[in-house]
Amino acid sequence: MTSTTISIRNAKRTDQSQAAEVCFLASQVSGDERYKEIIHLRWSTPYFEEVSENCFVAYQPGKADQLIGYIICAPDSEAFEKICYTNWQPLLQQSLEKVWSQFSFFERIKLKFLYRFPKPNSFKKPKGLYAYYPAHLHINIHPDFQRLGLGSKLMDRLISHLQ
Repeated sequence: MTSTTISIRNAKRTDQSQAAEVCFLASQVSGDERYKEIIHLRWSTPYFEEVSENCFVAYQPGKADQLIGYIICAPDSEAFEKICYTNWQPLLQQSLEKVWSQFSFFERIKLKFLYRFPKPNSFKKPKGLYAYYPAHLHINIHPDFQRLGLGSKLMDRLISHLQ
């Protein structure tokens, strides 16, 4: 990879489609189109919609502002979990139902556990989990731009924002 100018800015809701593509390409199931909609409904879109003020994108200026990575953060994981279960689980469930028959028995087990929003308080969490770890984040970088220090730059931007 040659030297490329990369900028970081606050995310906009209009970044969602590019972020969804980066999320899919950076996932372990990239290339398997059955997962495409499920991946972004679970791991990126809710953040851009619900906590967009804590989302930042890396892009290439002048290349139609091509999004090449992002960091998304829910500073209150417990509240975000409830919002996602209420607002996003029904959409995620519909997406799963569209492709359910295309998956094997073992793939369906994985889908049930990894690609859903758990019902709040549906499983026991360690005592004080949210007191010690109130926030969570996700970083995804397009595979062509990984290992260039972009994740660190995105982390720095988020930390600066949260302080």
